Amino acid sequence: MFDVNSKQYILNLSTGKKAYLYYSQGNGILIRWQSEDGKWQEPAPAARNGMEGFSACLDKYNGIHVLYQDYNGNIIYMKYSEGAWNRKPILRSRNQDAGDKQQLYITCCENGVHAFYILEYNGKKYLTFQDLKDSDSPVTPKTIDQLSDFPSFKAISDNSGGISIFYTALKDGRKISGLRIYETGSLKWSGFQPFPSPHSDLTPICAAAGLSGTVHLCLQRNEKGKYCLIHCKVIPGANDWESTTLAESDETFCNTEIYTEKDCIRIFWADKTGISCRTSHDGGNNWDMEQKLDGFDEKYLSCFSYIQNTSGKVHEVRSSVIPGSFKGTPELAFLDIPSGNAFAEASEAESLRRTIAETLKLLSGSINDLRNAMRELYKRLDGLDAAQQQLELDISKYGIRDKFLENDMAKIKSELEILKTRIDDYDAIKVKLDASPGISSNSSETSRIYPDNIPLMPGTGFNSVTAGFLKGLKK
Repeated sequence: MFDVNSKQYILNLSTGKKAYLYYSQGNGILIRWQSEDGKWQEPAPAARNGMEGFSACLDKYNGIHVLYQDYNGNIIYMKYSEGAWNRKPILRSRNQDAGDKQQLYITCCENGVHAFYILEYNGKKYLTFQDLKDSDSPVTPKTIDQLSDFPSFKAISDNSGGISIFYTALKDGRKISGLRIYETGSLKWSGFQPFPSPHSDLTPICAAAGLSGTVHLCLQRNEKGKYCLIHCKVIPGANDWESTTLAESDETFCNTEIYTEKDCIRIFWADKTGISCRTSHDGGNNWDMEQKLDGFDEKYLSCFSYIQNTSGKVHEVRSSVIPGSFKGTPELAFLDIPSGNAFAEASEAESLRRTIAETLKLLSGSINDLRNAMRELYKRLDGLDAAQQQLELDISKYGIRDKFLENDMAKIKSELEILKTRIDDYDAIKVKLDASPGISSNSSETSRIYPDNIPLMPGTGFNSVTAGFLKGLKK
């Protein structure tokens, strides 16, 4: 099933070149480059011993950074620069167990490259951080906090190099959701900041940076087995959170992500019925009705992180997790989004009107397509009918031709039988003459009975078969 936690990566370099990083079972982590003519080249190994669940990012100098776990349970950091991979282990596993390290995540900021993951030790789970900046040797991991029994976190970075991380902590035996901020000046983490009530009891599912320092956060509420997906528009440090309930389900919303582009925000989630999404065109104030995503090849459906290198400028696409498929060429949803200004004051009624109009337009297009298809089928049927008639005519001609051939064959057979009889008669007379004293087969008597130049079977098609011709054969 579609899983936002199992990502593939399309890295769009500032040179216009693209790299495609993905995991292939039995082959490890592979990379494909896009050539100048737009075609994707054959895959090449990036990490043969790399496991699924790796993370990748792109810095402003087009350096590709990857964090992965190998088959021995070690966490490896590698960087692609100037046509080569450089790699080093940042955490070695003591027992070759890959299950005690989860949710690897790597991000690039102005102040360096940072690695995050969940580390399990003595039955407890810890949110762990490593600063990889200018380090030639493994960096000692640092614990940010102890997590609850729902081990999950979401980290987002801004252009100043700051990082905000959202998670549910375990404080004195109680689960509390909140955040910490990585302070670029001191290169240290701030204290734990609980979400304002009543959001502190909710579970953070996903987060994305918006414009003007805002953060879009999705939380989940569990009420007696009924789950609610809630969107919050957050300004870090402020207690006034705007929230909207987007969906309810009997299933959890842990398979949920946020995609933002300028003022347009899309939140999509996957369950056993498929992929659903809701869209806001005005920065999260108003939301369109729920829609189902379709049109993708299920075999190649995946979750892509489409990362653009903007050389330190404000990213047009602030969050890049997008559903799509890759079959020769990537097909990604949510890349062609209309400007948010046209929808800034749209109401729910206007949203419904647009949805109905678009649906009718799609239906009209489908009917016209069906009519065109029917016309094409009728043309093909007419062509098949004409071909069938021509075939029947050809069969009739071949039948007449076969009849003529049968008659000719019978005539030839009859003539051969007559010729055989005459030859037998000639042989009998010759024997008789040879046995008579004073008469030879070359005598005038023989010539009188069978003149050399008279056809033995005149008018039968064997005019050239004469007594002279047969004498020649006997010599």
